[in-house]
Amino acid sequence: MLYTPETYSIEKALVNGCRTGIFPEITGTKKKGLKQYRRLIYNNINNAIKQAFPITHKVLSTENWNEMISDFIESHNSHTPQIWKMPGEFAEFVIKRNYKTMFSMPFLDDLLNFEWEEVVIYTLDKDSAPPTLPFQIEQENNVKTMLVNPVHKILKLAYPVHLYSVNEALNHKGEFHLLVYRTPDFKVKFVDLPVLHYCYFELFRKGYSKKEILDELKNFNDKENDFSIIEKNLNDFVTVMINNEIFINKENNKNIF
Repeated sequence: MLYTPETYSIEKALVNGCRTGIFPEITGTKKKGLKQYRRLIYNNINNAIKQAFPITHKVLSTENWNEMISDFIESHNSHTPQIWKMPGEFAEFVIKRNYKTMFSMPFLDDLLNFEWEEVVIYTLDKDSAPPTLPFQIEQENNVKTMLVNPVHKILKLAYPVHLYSVNEALNHKGEFHLLVYRTPDFKVKFVDLPVLHYCYFELFRKGYSKKEILDELKNFNDKENDFSIIEKNLNDFVTVMINNEIFINKENNKNIF
């Protein structure tokens, strides 16, 4: 059944009023009731966003937080009817609006991405995750075929908000790689990847075996003593990845995600 022009006009006026707090005369309604309706919608959206970004909400002043929420509700045309997904659009909105500059908080974009990615990874359908190639590692005289846990993402951050408080993170600007992943029992975890470990991870994800990675590293190192340190570093990295269920034995991988 198609809307009549009158119904569409009334609905549009109601939506705009809920967003801005300014209601025109709408037949059959009361101003007091409309204000209560707007309050309920505003609070529901605000609470959903606060739950998704507890750290961001804590570090911002009440005035700054309310400014962003009001701007979002009044200006943003939501692409989803699902309120739990709305915080993701809020993060994109804040980043696009460049609030980090307006509030003199250069870490803001990184903090929003860090917090929202936990929700994304927790709810991610493993079948929609990018495929990873199997790779081989030699361990205890055995060759094992492994897979990278498919439910993961690497965040590239300028401020290490995952390692320090936001005020301290300002003193450590650089290039950071944060691995966010979900274990088979649906726990979201984070692993900071130093540059060398990030390189290891990317090579394994492309299907390189541990032996192939070591061979590549040998081409850039002609000091035997130094190379033994690198080899131990790689072995330790592989052990950590296996223990943290990031590298999964292909033989034991029976749709556990």
